[in-house]
Amino acid sequence: MATIKRKSIGSAGRAAKPPKSAQSDPNHAPSVLDGLEEEIRERAYELYVERGYEDGHDTEDWLRAEAEVLARRDLRTA
Repeated sequence: MATIKRKSIGSAGRAAKPPKSAQSDPNHAPSVLDGLEEEIRERAYELYVERGYEDGHDTEDWLRAEAEVLARRDLRTA
């Protein structure tokens, strides 16, 4: 009986590697979006703490934090 050899699928069958971090790329131009999500997350957490760690307002906190951060960034770029 003949032996069937299987071809290796190589990297085609694996998940692609994530792109290099923008901060480690010397050709990366700073973007308005750099750090935006982290800044919003931190402000949303501050709102949660200010409320006394009361659950159930995560969406409200995120939207308020997003509005505040975006408004602050608009003032910085104006």
